[in-house]
Amino acid sequence: MKHLILNLSPLNDRSDMTGVEYTVKKTLAFALVYIVGALLGEAVVIGSLYGMGYDPLNGIMPGGMAMELLMYFGFVCFAAVALLYNRWIQKQQLGFLGLNGKVLDHGFGAVLAILLIALTLGLGGLFGAVRFSRVNTDPDVTALFLYALAFVVQGAAEEILCRGFLLHSLKRKVSLRMAIFISSTVFVLLHIKNTTILDADMPYVVLGIVNLYLISFVFALLVEKRGNLWIACGLHSVWNFILHTVLGLTLSGNETVTTGLFQFDVDGDNVWTGAEYGLEAGLAVTLVLMVCVGVLLMFSRQKGKDKNSGIQQ
Repeated sequence: MKHLILNLSPLNDRSDMTGVEYTVKKTLAFALVYIVGALLGEAVVIGSLYGMGYDPLNGIMPGGMAMELLMYFGFVCFAAVALLYNRWIQKQQLGFLGLNGKVLDHGFGAVLAILLIALTLGLGGLFGAVRFSRVNTDPDVTALFLYALAFVVQGAAEEILCRGFLLHSLKRKVSLRMAIFISSTVFVLLHIKNTTILDADMPYVVLGIVNLYLISFVFALLVEKRGNLWIACGLHSVWNFILHTVLGLTLSGNETVTTGLFQFDVDGDNVWTGAEYGLEAGLAVTLVLMVCVGVLLMFSRQKGKDKNSGIQQ
């Protein structure tokens, strides 16, 4: 029993165990990192609010954009705890998480996010569920800048947790497919916990969960293909920024939305648009992400064939 407890303890980096034990160990480590990050984030947010003259413990807090931005910036605490755990407990450098010198791939991820959302809107428009309305001629430039920074922090933090830390840790003892599935399942559970998807009608619940898995598979496959975490950080952050701030659409079921740079008329009860939950529970996103996953898998298989061909020669 003592040996099992030592093996499963997230406070050491022992790996002399079965794949099942190691999976449990790293899942516990993820839970520890997440809980500590959440507690630290809460403390930072509460401290910041008191510093701004509010009294959050008595319900006196700012509303709207200020509170939302503060919560997004608070995600830096999750990233900080994961980085410290990786260095002190796992005794690994940043490269283990995929944070290597290929920072320019962040831009490639951003371009991919723009392409995927454009295809989604185009598909929704093709079936009459989404229609362009107008351009916002008086945007809040300060808000755009702050939200851009906030989503860079939030997207990077989630990628460091789920792909950088959990996926790369699991790969040391289990197959890549299993590591991707487990880390994606954790990603889905975290987003279900934080959103209203389970309150939606059943078709949107199913599509929302399927789409969470699909986008997580896209993140993981990109990380593996490019050999770094930056591309997933760029895709994740810019996807959220465009949906929430540029287009002013519902993001992952959250109630707070912005006016957006571009205004679209969206059918509020349509399987293509995800109804109240937003595009991320819509069939248009499902089809676009399925194609993206298929293309990435095709390239992965081709890469594997090329490697095998090189070995045989």
